[in-house]
Amino acid sequence: MRHQGRERTSARPPFCGAVALAALLIVAVVVCACALPAHAQDDNWYNRHGAVNTFNPDWMTRLPDHRLITELSLPGTHDTMSRCLGYTSAVCDWLECQTLTLATQLNAGIRVLDIRCRHVHNRFAIHHSGYYLDAYFGEPLNIPGHEHAGHENVLKTCIAFLRSHPSETLLMRVQHYTYDDHDCTRTFGETFEWYVEKDSCMICGTWVRYRDYLWRSGNYTVFPVLGEVRGKIVVLQEFVSVEPFGFSWAGLNIQDEWQMWDTYESFNNKEAAIIAHLYAAWNGAPGEMFVNFLSGSDHVWPRHVAGGGAWGQKGMNQRCYECLKPLFDSGTLGRCGAIMMDFPGAGLISLIINHNDLDSRVVRAHVPELRVRSVWPNPSRGGGYPVSYT
Repeated sequence: MRHQGRERTSARPPFCGAVALAALLIVAVVVCACALPAHAQDDNWYNRHGAVNTFNPDWMTRLPDHRLITELSLPGTHDTMSRCLGYTSAVCDWLECQTLTLATQLNAGIRVLDIRCRHVHNRFAIHHSGYYLDAYFGEPLNIPGHEHAGHENVLKTCIAFLRSHPSETLLMRVQHYTYDDHDCTRTFGETFEWYVEKDSCMICGTWVRYRDYLWRSGNYTVFPVLGEVRGKIVVLQEFVSVEPFGFSWAGLNIQDEWQMWDTYESFNNKEAAIIAHLYAAWNGAPGEMFVNFLSGSDHVWPRHVAGGGAWGQKGMNQRCYECLKPLFDSGTLGRCGAIMMDFPGAGLISLIINHNDLDSRVVRAHVPELRVRSVWPNPSRGGGYPVSYT
């Protein structure tokens, strides 16, 4: 905005006005930089602070027992444990997807977890690609030098949360990083069975068996209602085992177009995939599980995909928020499915949760028609993938 000052009444050297204007602009830039976070509305949809300004530990309390878990709108995190602990900034640029601890995520309202395991010494170490994330799936290795390895025990943290908040349920993708098993005498599936049947941990002075908090069923083709799984972890299985321990990850309806570039076209195409999948979830069968990843990387840092590109593109968290908010305000949609996020902000988490207050069968007369376009600008991908886009 142009500043209209008083008319000058005294003579000054001609360069003084330019110097004063430059100084004023510098002050304005500094003030604006202090007044706004690096990404506009940082806490609303994007957050890298290590804390989040929302607290939803019991939000499922208000939901009826008879509602299918596939009918819910569920905030989730992509690569849930991928916080940058002890690596160089160059590694962290590509590695970091979250800044919130697992416990903080759960208390904020996150209910779908993305847990990626490397099979090491008959235990599951949590990894992002080749990088160990200072966490184990259960108890750490019981070999010299490793007894206390790992700052987080995923199952222990989840079970401690469920014991304090028995109205809640957690959906957990368990993925086997198959490229580098190390010094194992059993299969990944056999080690998972060992965790379920034999392993335990101490919570508040009490020994707790993991098996008591993992939901088991004789039929992993039909998803349960919420009342059946309160206080339990439902496994979304991405590993091979003789007997199933959960629902097949490959059998879910998933959007995970993660290979991106830091360009307007790539960001717009990712948004197209996200919105198309939201539209599919709104109109899909109630018993079908939809999973929608807002995350991306490959040729762009995860934080730029989530919070905004280097060239000024809006991040996916903001784009998703701006899609969902007016629809929620007008009451024109219900189920979103599971929305998997990097660096989620308080407003986006709460908005997804609040979509559960809308009837999942509501008439969607005002949901816009979508048109088809190609998602991927990269010719090496072998052609575009048709999706719908507003």
